[in-house]
Amino acid sequence: MKLIKYFNEFMSTEVCLNQSRINALEQRVSTITGVIKQSVSFKTAYINAIPQGSYAQKTIIKPTKKKAVFDADVVVYLKPIKGWEPRDYIQALYELFQASNQYSGKVSRQTRCLKLNYAGEFHIDIVPCVRKPLIIGHQNYVCNRQTNEFESCSSEEFSDWVAGKNSVTKNNNLIKSIRLAKYLRDHKQTFSAKSILLTTLLATRISLWDEVFGRDKYKDLPTSFKSLFNKLNQWLEQRDSMPIVTNPVDEEESFNRHWNEQKFQNFKFQIKTYNDWINDAYSEGDMERSIEKWRKIFGENFAKSYPINRLTSCVKRSSGKGARQKREGSCRC
Repeated sequence: MKLIKYFNEFMSTEVCLNQSRINALEQRVSTITGVIKQSVSFKTAYINAIPQGSYAQKTIIKPTKKKAVFDADVVVYLKPIKGWEPRDYIQALYELFQASNQYSGKVSRQTRCLKLNYAGEFHIDIVPCVRKPLIIGHQNYVCNRQTNEFESCSSEEFSDWVAGKNSVTKNNNLIKSIRLAKYLRDHKQTFSAKSILLTTLLATRISLWDEVFGRDKYKDLPTSFKSLFNKLNQWLEQRDSMPIVTNPVDEEESFNRHWNEQKFQNFKFQIKTYNDWINDAYSEGDMERSIEKWRKIFGENFAKSYPINRLTSCVKRSSGKGARQKREGSCRC
């Protein structure tokens, strides 16, 4: 069964980031960007700052018990600074925040960003992006501290691409399905896939055919989630080895840098397993049994307002014909 009511409840109570955390995040981001644009090093180079990744696409989810914090990315667009190499931008940001009493000890350098750690709350990755002018327009580049190279950046274009795919679905059901997939990843912890990779794999499954003829596959959240996993599983089954997953708006950028053959094969196996479970739960005609099957996927907090624990314990103690009678509602224990 689709159990739309319980999917909406589950999204609200367990999956979607609550407003207080969103407000705290936005306040921190505003303070951080203020520090950068008022600094001696960056005030003449600062252009603007925008959300990136899950933060921009609104696919951030509430931390689970197994993953206690969430991450948010912010791109800071800068004019080129004369004489600076790619690693200099990250180093200067690091020195700026490390010199502050407010941020000292909370900051670390990553390959392409600076990470601010708000212990017990969230991480904010500050990604410096250098905007170089062209004859017509401009090109954006992130800074790789390890290789000391500029790399093409298309944060805004990627977010626009996801928004375009989401517009095919009703009621933001692509975005909500991506959140559910990320919850499944973090709750089960049986497969590894960075959010940008998981988002790309799911959003790419929405085709031109869907835009014209297939919108019914995304008419509600459980149907959308099932349709996307069915398509992802089918795509994976057609590949014997790890494919190269490129940025759909920049073919020069590969999203495989945090993946390998072993992780791909495990991902393929786990997606097939969960796809079978999803199909089974969706097609189950009995409400209690369907809830039990969705709980197998998402955990005991799915449909927690529906009291089926007594029925479940009865079924577990039964076998054969008696078990069938109890599933049909004749349990008296």
